[in-house]
Amino acid sequence: MSTQIHFSDSLVGSLCREVDTIRNRHSYINRQLSLCIDGTLLIRLENEKNTLINRQKEILIIAKSININLHQDNISVKLLIEMSQRSLNTSNKN
Repeated sequence: MSTQIHFSDSLVGSLCREVDTIRNRHSYINRQLSLCIDGTLLIRLENEKNTLINRQKEILIIAKSININLHQDNISVKLLIEMSQRSLNTSNKN
């Protein structure tokens, strides 16, 4: 008997929303960096930016792992992979 891993669409959906939140926050931080003059705050903002970049990389690894384990095409997982591969530096400005 073969066992198949089923990943909930809510997990993939949550990760997609997190990537979107990361992109929006990254864009906001970039705008704030251009306005900020306080050295301590600049450091905090840069650190947060690096944390967001690292989290996006983690999500990409998770998405690829889910894709490998599914052994079938799943459009939502492919969307998650696409979203998490996009550069944060080209985020749309809101």
